[in-house]
Amino acid sequence: PSSHRVEAMTKSDSVCYERGTVLNVGRRFSFTDEALGNLQVYEVTPGEVWEALHGGQRVIRRLDECTLVYAATTGGRRLAILLAESESGDNDWDILAARDLSDSEAKRFDETVGWGRSR
Repeated sequence: PSSHRVEAMTKSDSVCYERGTVLNVGRRFSFTDEALGNLQVYEVTPGEVWEALHGGQRVIRRLDECTLVYAATTGGRRLAILLAESESGDNDWDILAARDLSDSEAKRFDETVGWGRSR
């Protein structure tokens, strides 16, 4: 499938790992055509996904074949972003889907990154 590659500028991030996850999500991401279609369904823009993935706070959960990232945009929109390690390069990631966090996911995210105390 065709993809649209984006790369992040270097900055320090505060990343929270749940339950001993040791996977480090890199800084190079690709939006496949299928992912862009999924973003439209959930009314999420590629820019929001970019902001969330490169924001200061993320919760990363390793699933069987994929990685789920809970993160927020600069405007505070909390997203669940599903990633898979790309077959095309080391530490590259394909964005598979993104949507708003459910209420329970948002609560877990807020508690993990400390937003409940600071907001």
